[in-house]
Amino acid sequence: MVFLSFIIAVAPLVASVWAWVKLYRDGGNNKLLNVVSYVSLGVVTLLSAFAVCIGLYFAFGPPTLLPPWESPEPRVKGHLIALAPMGVVFGLILGFFARRRDREQMWLFWTVECISYYLLFYGFFSESAV
Repeated sequence: MVFLSFIIAVAPLVASVWAWVKLYRDGGNNKLLNVVSYVSLGVVTLLSAFAVCIGLYFAFGPPTLLPPWESPEPRVKGHLIALAPMGVVFGLILGFFARRRDREQMWLFWTVECISYYLLFYGFFSESAV
């Protein structure tokens, strides 16, 4: 059960690291689009790392003898409900600039949006499991 939860939490971080590698390899000449790309991907990567750290802490941290409905884990994962819309907003800004200036960067828009919505649903379903 812990392994499956960890895999579910690590998936967005793997996708964002893949996006960083692809963004680094592609480069680009558009300075404004690169700044927006780095900021939006950085926000999503931080949110993904937050989800992984939560999973690692509760998987390998100090054991709690609380029943599942009193455990702090779902409440902490529920913070993603409030934080993930930041990634959605930054992704929409990225999509606006990518659509106007360089359509080659639309892959990054879709990657940022998918990761953001994945984290939003991950937080929602973790919070509603209690």
